[in-house]
Amino acid sequence: MKNSVILIFGITGDLAKRKIIPGLYRLLANGKIEHARIVGAAVEPTSAEQVLNAAKEFVVDLDPVIWQKLINKFTYCKVDINQTADFINLAKIIQLERDTYQLADQTLVYCAVFELLYVKLTQQLAHAGIIKRMANSAASWCRVVYEKPFGHSYESVYQLNQSILNFLNEPQIYRVDHYLAKEIVGNIAFVRFTNRIFESLWNYQNIDSVQIVLDESIDIENRGAYYDRYGVIKDMVQNHGLQLMALIAMDAPKSLLGSDMQDAKSQILKRISCEDGVLGQYQGYLQQSGVAQNSQTPTFAALKFAINDHRWYGVPFYIRTGKVLPEKCTKIVVKFKDMHCLLSKNCPPSANALTISIYPKGGFDLEINAKKPGVGDEIMPVRMSCCYDCLFVPQAPNAYENVISEIMAGETTFAVRIDEIEQAWQISDQIDQLKLPLHQYAQGNLGPKELADFNQRNKLFWI
Repeated sequence: MKNSVILIFGITGDLAKRKIIPGLYRLLANGKIEHARIVGAAVEPTSAEQVLNAAKEFVVDLDPVIWQKLINKFTYCKVDINQTADFINLAKIIQLERDTYQLADQTLVYCAVFELLYVKLTQQLAHAGIIKRMANSAASWCRVVYEKPFGHSYESVYQLNQSILNFLNEPQIYRVDHYLAKEIVGNIAFVRFTNRIFESLWNYQNIDSVQIVLDESIDIENRGAYYDRYGVIKDMVQNHGLQLMALIAMDAPKSLLGSDMQDAKSQILKRISCEDGVLGQYQGYLQQSGVAQNSQTPTFAALKFAINDHRWYGVPFYIRTGKVLPEKCTKIVVKFKDMHCLLSKNCPPSANALTISIYPKGGFDLEINAKKPGVGDEIMPVRMSCCYDCLFVPQAPNAYENVISEIMAGETTFAVRIDEIEQAWQISDQIDQLKLPLHQYAQGNLGPKELADFNQRNKLFWI
């Protein structure tokens, strides 16, 4: 891992600037890529220093010494994806890096580009000899990372995957959902399966409903062409939302390791169906650059799901996500069923709830009912809280540091297996088939006014 070549294709893009380069900086600061070499590639005529300077503002607690080390181990190569000669030149640069720094035959390629380019990029990398079909070992390996979304429908995923398998073996392919690499998300399975107090209650007899909230306060920024192709269902629900649902709903895996977790998530995804929903598009979306003038792409969704499973009989799962909402908030709320009230009056107004907060602060909150101080039997809600960020964030790795480190080590924890992706796209396609009407909403509102009707018919109160 320490003397590998890390190739980032699409290094001038927003993802690389905001996430991947800061992740590489953290890896270097923690001594994990001390002897590795980094090669960035993109179509723009620029330099290594300019690429890194564009990402500098997104690096937390930047140390000038470590930053200079990153500059020293970074090489930039201009590559047009349609020019075979550019890839041959890129292969020469990578080989020169190997020879000069005596690097092992270990290559990590991170495809931080538009999904439509995945097949062409894979073909060019393979024909130039930069990637190759091989059996991974500790000493020699080649691994290729594809960012979400992988495909744009169930049918497209199959075709895309078959094209990539022409050049790589399945164990070399890492289809990444970076949400799974967030420290607090990784803790969901640990909290569930290492605490009897939760797992014994994790079923329809005790749980009333589950809410998954992925609210965003930003608009589509400069990603009009990309976003208008995918929209909120394909950009957020199909991957992040359903992966979080699978972590909450899956049965106990054989272990908490990557392949066993993938097995458990795959089994539950097969049983998920969408029953109801409301879609919205924020006012001003049609004026964004790259957006079609008559676009019907949703930027907001509130959806109700059912799971055809003995554990979850009759328990609704809800996902809410959208752009330009009042605040950025990511959380999961597991609402438990009401208790039979034994009090003569002042029964608790709400049941217990477990809240798993992912943003703005990671942590776990369990709301219970307790007696209010004083005479009488008045009840008040009390929160038992664990602020995960307060305890661990100073030493906790960020999501992309986790992704790159684990993949270089050959771990699959943060990769989504192809059957999971196919099942998630089937659910996404099913949502499209519901033909839900599209409603407008003002920026800064919590979705369209029709959300109130959705809440009322489902007896839903968002926590």
